[in-house]
Amino acid sequence: MTQPCAKTRIVILGSKFVGKTTIADWFAQKQRATELQSTKSHQHVLKTPDIIVTEVTKLSALTNMNIRRADALVLVYAVNDSDSFENMCFMRDTIVNIHSSDFPIVVVGNKKDILERKVHPVVADCLVTIDWEHPHVEVSAKNGDDELKAIFDKLFLHLALTRKSLQTGTFGCQQTMTIRRKTMS
Repeated sequence: MTQPCAKTRIVILGSKFVGKTTIADWFAQKQRATELQSTKSHQHVLKTPDIIVTEVTKLSALTNMNIRRADALVLVYAVNDSDSFENMCFMRDTIVNIHSSDFPIVVVGNKKDILERKVHPVVADCLVTIDWEHPHVEVSAKNGDDELKAIFDKLFLHLALTRKSLQTGTFGCQQTMTIRRKTMS
């Protein structure tokens, strides 16, 4: 039987107009649908995360507190706004100073349906996945159920691996990254 645990606090950070609220609303709607489905056994415990959406132009005390209290973070930038990408990079550096580089973070490039890109997808993906070793997803928040689901699948996988490594004293995420680096060489 799965053991219940405290709520998971997910903080979604990004600049103005990058799609944070759309992503949070999608997830909240999917969670409500899941909660309404009945189960035939008592084997599963549903944990509904708290989702906090925060706009970041400069890091306020409230934003800083939300980052400190977060269990996982989603950093959102718009692929058609290079300033939002730079702001996301700044936020990530701040988060790593508060937590650590293996804290559960998923970086999301939103608005991939817009043709006029300001952030090159290969540059963003290499920075996030190779240099930072975080999952990176490009989505169109207004168009894609599967794309939005991928954000939270990656986030919860990262969160589960982090919690498991804290419980067992092993760091599975770091071992996985080391293996990936060796394979790429």
